[in-house]
Amino acid sequence: CLDKEVEVYNDMLEIVNKKQELLIKNKWFEIEKLTKELVLLTEKAKDLNLHRLKILKNMGFEGKNLSWFEEYIGKAKGFESISKRLIEQITAKSKKIKKSVFEITEANKSNIFLIKQGRKGIKAYFDLIFKQLNNTTYCGLGTIKNKEYKKNILIDKVL
Repeated sequence: CLDKEVEVYNDMLEIVNKKQELLIKNKWFEIEKLTKELVLLTEKAKDLNLHRLKILKNMGFEGKNLSWFEEYIGKAKGFESISKRLIEQITAKSKKIKKSVFEITEANKSNIFLIKQGRKGIKAYFDLIFKQLNNTTYCGLGTIKNKEYKKNILIDKVL
């Protein structure tokens, strides 16, 4: 179960990093595909996590996380049948999962920043295009008028 979780989180990290590249390159249609893949992987990770919790419950560790489990197994009597090698493997895999989750979180923060910056750029662009001024403007009829209402500076030339 942990092997599958490690694999899923690594796949998620790869997708989040690809998403960042596409955000930088402005390839929005490709981002949509990756987002769909990411949603599927998130569901798979959720299912694997629930499966792992069921396994822990069956072992008598209901409501415990892997960190607690690793510490407890190392100290508890009655678990001598669980080899140190297995405990080390569980520890290594749980650390890989934690590392991947941290890296995914950091990459997502960067992606959110890129999206916000992109939105600010778009807003600034539209503000420039549609900036409204009360000035004497050239009218579409070929005359100069001082209009009471605001005119668009890129559609009606400001004199």
